[in-house]
Amino acid sequence: MTLHRYLDRFDQQQLDKQTAVLVRYAGQLNQTLMAHAYDLLTRAHPVLAGRVRPAADGYVLEVPDDTRVHFEFHRDAGYDYLHEIVQEWDFQEKVAQLTVLQATNGGLVAMHTDHCIADGDAKLALLRQLLQFHSTLAAGGRPQVELSRTLPAGAEEVLGRVAPGTSAGTGTSAYESFPFRQHYLHLSERQTHALLAAARSLRTSLHALICGAVLVAQRGYLRPGQNTMVCRTPVNLRSRIGNGIESTAVTNLSGLHLAEVEVTPDADPSDVGRRIKQQLDAGIADGAPIRDILGRYPGKPEAYDDATLQVANVSNLGAIPPFPAPPGIVITDFQILTQKSGYKHPGWVAYTYGGRLTVQIVAHAGIYSAADVSALADAFSAQLHRLSAGVQMTGEATR
Repeated sequence: MTLHRYLDRFDQQQLDKQTAVLVRYAGQLNQTLMAHAYDLLTRAHPVLAGRVRPAADGYVLEVPDDTRVHFEFHRDAGYDYLHEIVQEWDFQEKVAQLTVLQATNGGLVAMHTDHCIADGDAKLALLRQLLQFHSTLAAGGRPQVELSRTLPAGAEEVLGRVAPGTSAGTGTSAYESFPFRQHYLHLSERQTHALLAAARSLRTSLHALICGAVLVAQRGYLRPGQNTMVCRTPVNLRSRIGNGIESTAVTNLSGLHLAEVEVTPDADPSDVGRRIKQQLDAGIADGAPIRDILGRYPGKPEAYDDATLQVANVSNLGAIPPFPAPPGIVITDFQILTQKSGYKHPGWVAYTYGGRLTVQIVAHAGIYSAADVSALADAFSAQLHRLSAGVQMTGEATR
């Protein structure tokens, strides 16, 4: 029987936004074992074999009986092939794909998912489980797989169960998605350690310092008097409601918090970050991210959804533990590849892997040139330099 459910309004707004989480590795990966691992993962999470069908009253997420798993293995295909995947993507055919690009001495494993079926926390959990299955198979073992015949719930359903006093609107919600430019700033372990030390010294968080550096960097490109700025922070609610929600039990459960602060051209990024954190902590305690999810309804424009540099979207996935790998394979790095999104102002995604902070900058390709994004990265790097008490912050920029 075909699995299916309607996307709720929150999931609909995430539709047609494909993001990949990927690991780079050294060694030679066995194609058959990885294909088997992904098949097992799909049996545990059948949504990976799904598609989205437009209906008269919304969008239906479904997994037909005759569906197929989307897995590709290529030798000597370049990194740019990952961009081609999204250019040809059709959510009526698939909402997930696993791609392995094998080169002479290593390669990468990239898991693309449409954001309507998995937010950042769910994507990371799925990738980790895939690599654990692969490691177990490579060692001659049999992975423990719980076969599922269910789809992950939507945020509105979950919040309705664990917070009975909440309520959501009705109807459908429009989605928009745009191609994005991206730029990466990679910090060394020493540079990352310096920023963490600065956060401890200032009695604040790394996220607060990043937010402050982002807004001060963008403020440098605004007109005189444009001092009011907004920092949008997605807040993962899984551990904050009820007894906790498993990462893959729900598609999207990250609500936005909006902090509005005054930022002058000569502002101290640590002070800006401190004020953002105060608002963020108070907003989480007051349930603002939950209200963000439940408050989206048809025709309501998302707050501050325009191309102005007065607004920044700053996500932080935190410190990501090492991924499992079998003997002969070494995981050398982790990366997020954001190729489509739905907001027009710049987005910043931070994460730490292997003791090194990486910040991905994404910007609407129809609004910001590659030179614009590079200039923003340089301005941000300069603010990190201020925060780290003189430690040189010149991260290596990549695609």
